[in-house]
Amino acid sequence: ASALLDDEGELDEDRVERYTAGILGRFEASSEAQAEPEAYWAATLVDYAAHYFGDTVESLSAADLHELVFEVFPRKVSVEPEVAPAIVAGLRAFMAFLQREQPGSRAEARLAVLDGNASQRLARLLADPSKFGPAKAFVMGGRAAGFDMASQAGLDAWAEHMGKNNLRLPMGRPAAAAGPGDASDKERAARQAKKTKRKAQRAARNKNRSR
Repeated sequence: ASALLDDEGELDEDRVERYTAGILGRFEASSEAQAEPEAYWAATLVDYAAHYFGDTVESLSAADLHELVFEVFPRKVSVEPEVAPAIVAGLRAFMAFLQREQPGSRAEARLAVLDGNASQRLARLLADPSKFGPAKAFVMGGRAAGFDMASQAGLDAWAEHMGKNNLRLPMGRPAAAAGPGDASDKERAARQAKKTKRKAQRAARNKNRSR
């Protein structure tokens, strides 16, 4: 069972906070982070691992990491495609740190996800509006139109401009600006389904033990 889940199989935000502070603290003090200016991208990955998989980064498989980097990052992270090499460099430093802490085939496989043309591939995905979630589409659309999307005033002005001009995002209805941890109804439903499945599996294991 994940160290981040409570007895009911739900994500425990207090545990997430303690885990996040611990692992990012160790990473920030590491030689890998000291040598990589973009190391701060590790914090985003830790957050996504917890809120999409309900698990620690150390528990991610290579497939899990691939999904987060090449599906969730393009959907959620509101940055220009030119930032892709920095993201990959920061995450590679974090994966190298984890490999040193817990050497093994899983760590090697995770690091391999970020090898080769990972930066170019991520850049293409970050630039593809069809991959954007509603919140990212809102932010990137406003930025392209010249609004200051780093301020609440800019967000409000862009939303007002869209309303007055009857503008619509590629994703459909404009969404309020959202943080990295926010998710669409579909994502929330998917996570709830995973939680329900985990509960059922745990109940079955407990039942088998009691026989």
